Amino acid sequence: MRSWLTALCVAVLAATPALSAAQRQPESEVKAVVVVNLLSFIQWPQGTLASEREFRLCVPASTPTVAALGKLEKRSIHGLPLALRPLAGGDELRLCHAILAPSHDVAMMRAVQATQGLPVLLIGDGAGALERGAMIGVDVDSGRVVFDIDLGALRKARLSASSKLLRLVRQLVE
Repeated sequence: MRSWLTALCVAVLAATPALSAAQRQPESEVKAVVVVNLLSFIQWPQGTLASEREFRLCVPASTPTVAALGKLEKRSIHGLPLALRPLAGGDELRLCHAILAPSHDVAMMRAVQATQGLPVLLIGDGAGALERGAMIGVDVDSGRVVFDIDLGALRKARLSASSKLLRLVRQLVE
């Protein structure tokens, strides 16, 4: 159990170096690693992923992290290969296991409305994500990638966050 916490801490800390240094990874690559690592520490309702062949992360094509996420495609999330899917809107949003969208984008608002009550994790990229309906907000603060979690929003979607993950959040909203 302690090895999971250690692995998460190492993964998050390794992925969140100061972004201002020229020799550091681009912000989009760091955010992509953090987002993919976060997915492993969210629990979906029992049976939700059991019959699936892939873990679908839906992302707008215009999101700066798309290319970086593409490098992480096929990585195992809850025993399923990560598959990126374009975020278009409408009923296909219900087929996503997680959605990553810029917190200020209209795609985030559509995702919030279309997935209410469904076990779909909404991750907002940028400041104010939780206020706009995201369950997890990923942002840059003082040169480091940080994340916030809205536990109430997770519960409404029948999702839960690992206690290991909750120890690493910048802001936790009940």
